[in-house]
Amino acid sequence: MNCEYAQLRIALGNEGRTGEGAEGFQAHLRACPQCAAISVRESAFDSALASAMNAVALPTGLHDRLLKSAYARRSATFRRSVGRAFAMAAAVVLALGVGTGIYWRTRPHLDTNDLAIRGELERETPRETVQNWLARRDLPAALPLDFEYRWHAFHGLGELGEAEVPVVVFQRGGDFARVFIVKDSKVKLETLKDAQSSLCKVTVLRIPGRNDLAYVVIHSTDNLDPFLRQNLAERPPL
Repeated sequence: MNCEYAQLRIALGNEGRTGEGAEGFQAHLRACPQCAAISVRESAFDSALASAMNAVALPTGLHDRLLKSAYARRSATFRRSVGRAFAMAAAVVLALGVGTGIYWRTRPHLDTNDLAIRGELERETPRETVQNWLARRDLPAALPLDFEYRWHAFHGLGELGEAEVPVVVFQRGGDFARVFIVKDSKVKLETLKDAQSSLCKVTVLRIPGRNDLAYVVIHSTDNLDPFLRQNLAERPPL
């Protein structure tokens, strides 16, 4: 229970001190000196008023006037507390509205003409595009084998087991070679080894002097020759 709600209950008098939530209310008073002081002051006022009304012969109508005055005082306190609560709620709504407005106004602008130009450059110069992309990620620009970028199909991030790492994909007809670039911060490199199944092979490549880096190539061919440059002249275009 917070102070705002506790002070609303205090303003309601005995009704606020009993009933549902009374245990939490009393716990808050024990923990909050400020609300406890307000509660004591309000209780003392109520007690003094009750004693005065019982001890003195009141003129006709004074009893009702005193009660109206007391309830008016409590109503004013209640209205102030409710007003503060509504003001806080309005401030939150306003902040959310302003934040949402800023978000919508500052969304990035997507230049589709620029995307078209980039796509054209990537198609015309795939090797340079991939090398620049790798260099921006602090990776060796050149792959460990001289791949023929005529067969380049994709570069980006791909899932290798439970790790997400850079990958360059080459596609030739129905065959593929997926070159994953793996750092030791992502995978235990000492566990990597060549493997194969009935349809795919895994070839692990390394760069001399780079113990923190390895290339895991998953390919559908017996070896990687079909995707290397020196074999391009020997094979008819597909």
